[in-house]
Amino acid sequence: NPLQVIAALANSTALVVFIKGKCDLCRQCSDILKSVIGDRYQECKEVVLSNLGLGSAGEAALVALSGLNALPIVFLNGKCIGDDNNIRQLYRNGELKNILRKASLVPIEVGERIPSEQIQITEWSVEKKSWLTVTMDSAVFFGAKKVVLFGVPGAFTPTCSDHHLPAFVSAWPSLLGAGVDLVACIAAQDVFVLRAWSERHQAQGKVVMVGDANGRLLRAMGLLVDASSSGMGWRARRFAMLLHDGEVRTVKVEPGRGLEVSTPTALMPLLARL
Repeated sequence: NPLQVIAALANSTALVVFIKGKCDLCRQCSDILKSVIGDRYQECKEVVLSNLGLGSAGEAALVALSGLNALPIVFLNGKCIGDDNNIRQLYRNGELKNILRKASLVPIEVGERIPSEQIQITEWSVEKKSWLTVTMDSAVFFGAKKVVLFGVPGAFTPTCSDHHLPAFVSAWPSLLGAGVDLVACIAAQDVFVLRAWSERHQAQGKVVMVGDANGRLLRAMGLLVDASSSGMGWRARRFAMLLHDGEVRTVKVEPGRGLEVSTPTALMPLLARL
């Protein structure tokens, strides 16, 4: 069934561009998308329609699915966002970056302010010897201070538990000594899981846990990723950023599954930017 084939391809990754084999408009459209997404464009998919072997039935299926009849045609998370003219218009009015950011293809950039979303903050009270949890606006919580914020895909997962969180716990005195006011960890998980994880690594009183269970702040920052193929649902990308009064001074997103650019060691030379 050609329609099923086209629909499956349109949903196969976050961004799918249906193109002709040799087409200046297709190349120009791809170049616009690459200029906005950068290196992550390699995670997207370009589909040469004629190579599918579906003939006119494939073309008809694409028209039926998209409502458009001229290539290139672009799908984002399975929904058509337009052809070459639409992409050009979105690019000119500045909306393309916002649309792609909501799909976590474009992370927040240096000079931008952290978005305003509701998050849950849970931290250990030495005085009360108990956990305190509050719901706050992210722009308020991260404002008026110098912050190291790092994101992890999941509490109790191997790399996060064996390396990422322990590294920040160990580096906490050095980070504060370098002028940082707050070290915080964010994950698309509830605060109860984050509390237990914090206790496991003696992070209480050092690393503040930020629960973004619905992923609203992470999505607004372009740092939410669909890990459904691994059975994990929507998760934070692994990253670290420096914030000064709510403004992003540095943001480092891991390009793969490793742990290289988002470690305390990698951030220390950049703290002068705070």
